[in-house]
Amino acid sequence: MSASIKLVNIGGDAHDTTYRYKRQIIQTILESKNGGQTRMMNLDKICEDLSTPKDKLSKFIQKELAVSSIKNDTIRANIEATKIETAINKYIISFVLCNKCKLPELDKPDKKGRAACKSCSNIQTI
Repeated sequence: MSASIKLVNIGGDAHDTTYRYKRQIIQTILESKNGGQTRMMNLDKICEDLSTPKDKLSKFIQKELAVSSIKNDTIRANIEATKIETAINKYIISFVLCNKCKLPELDKPDKKGRAACKSCSNIQTI
């Protein structure tokens, strides 16, 4: 892993350098073509770190940022990386972290939208 890639904790104390669950922060490139667009360079890796499908995270970011669409990891607007990070953090709180133990150990939800935590066995609706 490159030294320039910054990792942040998934939940937990942001200052705990030994925390087990980490993910990359979003890396973006602002482009001026087509009226301005933002390419998310490492969205695949973030989804892998969060164990979440890319289409779900992309759709969540799209709704949070009120943009028309995200195609091929590209937003058709110039969006600051900090705004995308805020949307990712909201997604993590809503769909990745257990409500009880606050660890990112949720199984995939069943057909009724319930997910069990692999750490504390809490069952929550997503």
